[in-house]
Amino acid sequence: MTFLERFIRRPQQVWLRRLLFQVHLWLGLIAALYVIAIGVTGSILVFKTEAVASLLPRMREPTGNTGRLAPVGAVIRNAKAHNPQDRVVLVHLPRGDRKEYEVVALRGVGMRSSKIMLTAHPETGEIIGGVNLTRSWIGWAHNIHIFLLAGRGGFIANGVGAVVVLLLAATGLVLWWPGINNWRRAFKIDFGLRWRRIVFDSHNVIGFYTLGLLVIWSVSTVYFVWPEKVVTVVNAFSRVSEFEAPVVKPPADGASARFDPDSAIRAARALVPNAQVISVMLPARGPSSPLVVHMAPPGAQVGSSDAPHNATEIYFDPYTGKQLAIRAPEQGGTLGARVLRLMEPLHFGNRWGLAVKVLWAVLGLSLPALAVTGAIMYWNRSLRRHLKRKERPAAPPQHQGLRRTQNDAAGKEKQAEEEADLHHRVR
Repeated sequence: MTFLERFIRRPQQVWLRRLLFQVHLWLGLIAALYVIAIGVTGSILVFKTEAVASLLPRMREPTGNTGRLAPVGAVIRNAKAHNPQDRVVLVHLPRGDRKEYEVVALRGVGMRSSKIMLTAHPETGEIIGGVNLTRSWIGWAHNIHIFLLAGRGGFIANGVGAVVVLLLAATGLVLWWPGINNWRRAFKIDFGLRWRRIVFDSHNVIGFYTLGLLVIWSVSTVYFVWPEKVVTVVNAFSRVSEFEAPVVKPPADGASARFDPDSAIRAARALVPNAQVISVMLPARGPSSPLVVHMAPPGAQVGSSDAPHNATEIYFDPYTGKQLAIRAPEQGGTLGARVLRLMEPLHFGNRWGLAVKVLWAVLGLSLPALAVTGAIMYWNRSLRRHLKRKERPAAPPQHQGLRRTQNDAAGKEKQAEEEADLHHRVR
C-alpha cells in the first residue's frame, strides 16, 4: 500500500500525520492565548464604526437651522482652541446620518500618542465635546488586536502570530481527515455521543468550515505587517501598480502652510463635480506632507472611522494651493492589485453591510472556540491521565500483577466503548 493510499484509508497509521499532530498540538498550546485575544477583539472591531459613533457627544438641536455648513477652517480653529496641545489631522464633514463635524486629533508623540475625536456643530463650527478613543474600551480592543498592548514590537509579533495560525490551519487540515471509511463524521457533530467526543468533533468541524476565513485573516495580517514583502511576492505573479503619494517641498524661509482647507474643498469640487466631499486630511504629519481632500460617489457609505477605500483622493500643496495629484478608486486593474485592495475589507468585513458584519463577528469567535476545544482535548488526552497517575499510590510488589490485570481490563473496556461509538457514528 502506497503512502497516499495509507493516508486515505488509515491516516492515523501514517508517520507524517503523527509528526504533524505534535506540531499542531504544541503550536496550538503556545498560541492559545494569542488566538483567543485576537478572535474576541476582532469580533468587537467589526463594529468599530458603530462603537465610535456611540461614544461621541452629539448636538441636541441645530441652533441656526440655516442648512449651511460652517467653514472647515473655522472648525479646525475651534478644535485647536479647545486643546492647543492637540494636532488636528482629519476632519469628517457632516453627511447622511452624521449630522455633526467629526474632528480627529493626535495628542502626544509617537507610539504613546492618543487619538482624540471631537464633534463640532455643523452650522456654527463650535466644539460640542470629545473623547479620547485610545483610552476608551474600543481603543483598548484596537490596541490589543493590532499591537498586542506592546507598540511596534507587538505589531511585529502579530505578524508572527498570523504565520503560526497559517501553520495551524495547514496541519489541522491534514489531521481533520478521518479516513475514507469514516469520512461522513468529519463534517458534522453528533450530540448523542459522550461530551469528550462532542468536544473533539466540534474542534474538527469548526476548523474545517472556517478554514478559508482563517487563511484570509492570517494572510491579510501578514500583508498589514509586511506590505512591501507581500507586494514583492505578488509582483512575481501579477504586477501591482503602487501609488506614491506626492511629497511637498516646504518653502526655504520656513513659512507655515497658508492654503486653507476650504479653498482646497472648492478646488476639489470643481475637479470632481459629481462627488461629495467626505473628509479633509491636513498636512499635520510633517512639513513635507500634502493636504488631501477625500471625495466619494453620492451613494457611497463611509463611516467616521472607516478608511475611505472608495474615495477619490485629491492632493494639494498646502503652501501654494497647487494641485499635485488625483488618485481615483481603481477599477479593474491586474489580479494582484484587486486581491490586495480586498485585504482590508475581507479582514474586517466592513464593506458589505450589516449582515456581513454580523457574520464576520460570529465567525471571529471561531478562533477562541478552537483554542478552548483544543485545550480541553489536550486535558482529556494527556494532562488528566498524567495527573491521575501521579496521584495514584504505588502498589506493593505482590499487587502489581493484579493492578496490571485491572489496567488491561479497563483499557479493553475503554476500547470497546470507543468502537461502539464509532459503530454508532458509521451506522
